[in-house]
Amino acid sequence: MISSKIETGSERLSLAIEDANINDQKCILDNELKKLKRLNFLESSLLIEEEEQQTTKNSKKLALIPLIFLIYFEVAGGPYGEEAAVGAAGPLLAILGFLIFPFIWSIPEALVTAELETTFPGNGGFVIWAHKAFGPFWGSLMGSWKLLSGVINLASYPVICVDYLKQVLPVFSSGFPRYLAILFSTLFLSFLNYTGLTVV
Repeated sequence: MISSKIETGSERLSLAIEDANINDQKCILDNELKKLKRLNFLESSLLIEEEEQQTTKNSKKLALIPLIFLIYFEVAGGPYGEEAAVGAAGPLLAILGFLIFPFIWSIPEALVTAELETTFPGNGGFVIWAHKAFGPFWGSLMGSWKLLSGVINLASYPVICVDYLKQVLPVFSSGFPRYLAILFSTLFLSFLNYTGLTVV
């Protein structure tokens, strides 16, 4: 009787040890499975990051110096209307203003633009920045305002070109030749804009 109790006790003990081993193996397998899932996730995120880096490597980048000049000409409107500044302030002050203005305005703006673009990469520029900072409504509003100001601003360039042209050829001062010149100027500038210009 005692021997049968010992046998049943030892059987229970061996069964308990087997159950413990099975549970240990299950825990080990669960841990290995979790590690595999983690590795799989890391591998997929690394692949996504590598693909993003490949796409950014292939895209064209705008260097700092062309960005400074691009911002200056966007703000100043280029050489148009500079004569009034020279006439009002004199040549010395006008030239000093043209030399100092990029350092006060364009270079800091170019550095801020470069910093924001590296922080929030993507096509969209200030629309993306406004969206990230203030939400989708303000990002959309910023894009709408820029579109409206761009249309109004770009519509003035053909007229400015013809105003310069009429100083050389007075026939473009008024009437049908002026409208025709504005039309051809619009078509020519639209063609340049459509084909694209490289910023050197």
